[in-house]
Amino acid sequence: MVETHVDEVARYGLKIEQLYVNGNRATRARTPDTGWFFVEKADETIHYKGTGRSPEYATQRIQAKPEDMVSLQGLSEEELNEVMAIINGIIPVNISPWQYLTPVIFS
Repeated sequence: MVETHVDEVARYGLKIEQLYVNGNRATRARTPDTGWFFVEKADETIHYKGTGRSPEYATQRIQAKPEDMVSLQGLSEEELNEVMAIINGIIPVNISPWQYLTPVIFS
C-alpha cells in the first residue's frame, strides 16, 4: 500500500477517491479480490420526506453476511472511517444518480 500527504487534502478535509500514477488511473484495493458481496437486508429511515417522489434526506442501513465482513475486524475507529463501500444496484430511469451517491457508515 502506498500513502502520501497532500497539503490541500488535509487542509480542506477532502477524501481521495481516485488515484492516478504516471497519468494512468490506478486500481484501488478491494475486497473480495474477485466477485462481490451481496446485500442480505436493507432498511431506510426517512428523516425528511420533502415534496418530491424520493425523500430529500434519508439514511440506509445495509446488512451483509458476517463472514463477508471479516476483513473489517480489528480495524480501529479511524480506519473504519476510511472504509468505502461501493453499492451497485438498479437505479430507476427517472431518478437522478446523484440521489444514490451517499456514504456508507459502518458500525
